[in-house]
Amino acid sequence: MANLFRNRQLSLLPSSLVYTGLILNIGMFTFNVVYPLDGYLQNKQIAMSSYSFQQRNIDVYSAENEQLSENQTLDQCVSMNRDLFNYMAPNLFNTSYPGVETYTKFAVARLGLSTLKHVEPLKPEYGPVINDVTSFNYPISIAPCRNVTNAANRTVFVVVVSAPDNFEKRDVIRETWRTHLMEENKKHMFLKGFAFFLGRTENNVTQSKIEEEDKIHGDIIQLDMLDTYKNLSVKVAGLFNWLHRNCATIDFVFKVDDDVYVNVRNLVFFAQLTPYDHYSNKSIFGIPGFFSPNRGGKWGISYQEWPWNQYPPYMMGPTVLIPGGTIVPLLAAFQTTPMIPFDDVYYTGICTEKAGIKTRFSRGDTAILSMMWGKPHQVPDPCGLRKFLSWLTRTGQLMKKLHVVTDHYYHDRTTCIVPGVNGTKKIISHNEPVHFYFH
Repeated sequence: MANLFRNRQLSLLPSSLVYTGLILNIGMFTFNVVYPLDGYLQNKQIAMSSYSFQQRNIDVYSAENEQLSENQTLDQCVSMNRDLFNYMAPNLFNTSYPGVETYTKFAVARLGLSTLKHVEPLKPEYGPVINDVTSFNYPISIAPCRNVTNAANRTVFVVVVSAPDNFEKRDVIRETWRTHLMEENKKHMFLKGFAFFLGRTENNVTQSKIEEEDKIHGDIIQLDMLDTYKNLSVKVAGLFNWLHRNCATIDFVFKVDDDVYVNVRNLVFFAQLTPYDHYSNKSIFGIPGFFSPNRGGKWGISYQEWPWNQYPPYMMGPTVLIPGGTIVPLLAAFQTTPMIPFDDVYYTGICTEKAGIKTRFSRGDTAILSMMWGKPHQVPDPCGLRKFLSWLTRTGQLMKKLHVVTDHYYHDRTTCIVPGVNGTKKIISHNEPVHFYFH
């Protein structure tokens, strides 16, 4: 497994988080202290838990003082630690998200991350490497993508992110929309590869079953990293590293979760009809996520981890379309940006900002993903099928029902009928292209 966090010191250029009032300058990190100090920080020491910070390491400057020189490093200054950041974090509570640069400096100091000088940066201009995301191992893998371009059709690599013990979900996908994927590929030759992507398990029985599953199907990539909820962002980094190593010439990566049903015909329409220029190749495509962080429950994040009252714009994780040209910039952003547990916020929000990649959200009557809010068990009619590229399903049974409806429509067993002119009705052929539009 890649060693993401080593040593405890990092060289950074000086930076200031601009607020009002006094400035607490600690190493290279400058924070405003908005609550009354009453000379407290000017005393001989600050005591927090078992730590004591001497005045020689902590100075209070007025706003007009100069910043520390650029060649200073954290080993010349005070070592930041979690206790101090927990002490300071309330001053940032419920303030606006300040951007990826400020987030990075805050999280690097809070976590005590270090620069990994032995790791070659993919893009040196992104800053010092703090996460080793290019040294992952894959004990189970599929063959690399063939390095052949298809001038007639754009190519897609389809990856289903799964958990080690989700055997039934993987089998349902193989029985349903993956069969459509193979059918469409025979006609359009657009598929560069298909795989389930999962991490490692500590359960030997489960691991043996995964190895047997791969012998039968040959469609699994396993990352040598413990597959846990807290490691989801690391898992995504491992996926992008595999793509960088093995599928460098892809036009699109279609990344879905294992509880998503895919309308493969609409995937083909998207890949072939979406304008593919410099602008789209610097974008990713999906639907917007929730921009306000929860503070409790499964999706909760503490104020100490994320003191701000909003996330950057990001995409709901179950379905994201990723142009191949964004793989290296995003992987470079993973190298240089501290991780949070929520992979969708991390890679489609924070890291896209770092890499200068635009998040383009579905608009209009069609969309990349239907979350099926309020209708978790309702199967769409044939006309409804045309509106979405994928659906988040709650059960394998619902995925099978969606497949039956989709299969019937695309094999002319059912029709999509819409109102025409003068009270007439119009039949929409399943071969009529569907266009997707984005903000």
